[in-house]
Parts: sequence; structure tokens; C-alpha cells
Amino acid sequence: YPLFPSLIPYWAALSLGRWSETLVNLPVVFAGIAMGMALYGQCREHGLSIAASLISCYLLYSIPLFGTHLALAGYADIWMAGFTGLGFMALIRGASLRDEPGKSGFQLVLGLLMVMFGIWVKNEGAVWFLASLVMLILVTCRPRVTILMIVAAVMTTLFGFALGTTYIDIPLIGQLGIVDGRLAIPFIGKFVLEVHDIGHVYWKNFIKMGSWNLLWVGLAASLLLGLKSPNIFSGDRARRAALSFILIFLATQLFIFGFTDQGLWADTYTAINRLPLHFLPALLFAMIVITHSSLTKNEATRSVPEAHRGNA
Repeated sequence: YPLFPSLIPYWAALSLGRWSETLVNLPVVFAGIAMGMALYGQCREHGLSIAASLISCYLLYSIPLFGTHLALAGYADIWMAGFTGLGFMALIRGASLRDEPGKSGFQLVLGLLMVMFGIWVKNEGAVWFLASLVMLILVTCRPRVTILMIVAAVMTTLFGFALGTTYIDIPLIGQLGIVDGRLAIPFIGKFVLEVHDIGHVYWKNFIKMGSWNLLWVGLAASLLLGLKSPNIFSGDRARRAALSFILIFLATQLFIFGFTDQGLWADTYTAINRLPLHFLPALLFAMIVITHSSLTKNEATRSVPEAHRGNA
């Protein structure tokens, strides 16, 4: 694993001039506070009221697994929740602000840099960075362009397999494809492709057990709301960005645990919970964005009933 999670308590100990089992973990507490402040700020800038933004922060801190990792402090997953979760949250904001190039560009650059920094926190950071690039393609390109890119990639892969080429060597990056029966992805590693039945594991951990509170129920409800067309044009872009993020999140989790040898970790109830924790702030923000865009009415919509009453 990268050194960042170890360097933080070491830096704290150097500042203290001694080692303290409790005080060296203070940066983790401040990281937790910073995540709540960032979520509040993004909610306010997105158009939510002070009360709604505070409720969003409450939803973050009310999730037991989040509080547990703040208390444990020594694990790297809380830092991943900060860099990856807040990074994807900034990407959602940037994608929904394309009418304002300055603000959009700042949020997109901020988001990519934060997700990229996750590479120095945990090995999974490389996967999440690739996922962030795929999300940007889904959000910025027209649907037909995205579909054509997917079809072209699939056809190229099938054509290569038909010719007996199962992988390619990319200079300075590494191998990409099937090498000795294992899936090789540059900067990430090699994985055995195998199918795992993880439906019951997700049901127990996400719904029956109390580790996540009502997060997944709320996320499912927001997805149903997302089927409804937003009342404002800007809400359509925000909703598309949020839905693209959720799609990428679900795809990464199902692929890692459902179709690779990493699915063996699902039955231990550890990684299957810790990896989604990395996305927690962004998952909450996506749920809030979809709900806000589906329920908010613009001024023109609100004035219609009053105009009818005046004519009557």
C-alpha cells in the first residue's frame, strides 16, 4: 500500500515531539469535519437551502460505518472517502455547470486532482481514477457518441481475440488485456476472471445490517425520482451527471466482486463495505442532486397558477 496513511500519524508525532496513540489520529477527525464542510458547501452552491444542506451533513455523519472509520483512524478508507468521494462530488458539480466555463473548469480540475491523489492513499485509487475518466466521457459526450465508442471498443477487442491477440503492450504504461488467463490493467494489476454470486451478500450488508443506515434505500428512491423529467433545464444536466456517477459506481463494484477473484473478499463482509465507503460523500450528493432536480420548480413554473388566477 502507498505510504500516505502512515505518513499522516508520523507527521503528527513529529509535530508533537512524541508518540501519542490518540493525538496522532487527530488529523483523521479533522478530515471527517472537512468532509462535512465540503458536502455542505457544494449543497449550498448547488442551490439547496441552509436547512437542507445541514440535513445532508447529518445524513453523512449518521452513517454508522463512516463514524466507525473515523473512530478507528488507522485505516486508509476514511482518507479515500475524502479524496475519492469529494473528488467525484466536484466532478458532478463541474458537469452540471457547463454553462459557466470558469466554475465548471475549476470543479472538474479539482475533482480529477482529488481522485488522482487517492492513488497515493490506496491501490484502489487507480481504479477510481480510471472510473472518473469514464464518467467524464459519459457526461460530456452525447449518448450516441458514447454508444459508438463502446461498440468500437467491443468490436476491436473481439477482432483482436479472433486474430489471437489477447493483450497489448502500451509503452511506459504496461499490459492491457488477458495475460496467462488473467485480466491485466495498467497500474492496477492482474485479476482472475470468475463469476461470484454476491446478491445475498449485498442484501445482508446494505439492507439487513445497520452499517449503512438508510443510505441505499434513499439512493434507490432517488433513482426512481430520476426517471421523472426535471422541471428546469439546468436540473437535467445535474441529474445526468449524478446518474452517470451512480452507473459508474455500480459497474465498478459489480465487476470487482461479481466477476473477478476479488469476489472472495465479499463473503468476509469487509471489502464489500469498505470500497463503497470511498464514494460515500459523492453518493449522498448524487442522491441530493437527483432529488433536488426532480422536485424543484423554476420561477416560471411557479407563476403559472398565479397567472391563471389573475385571468379568472
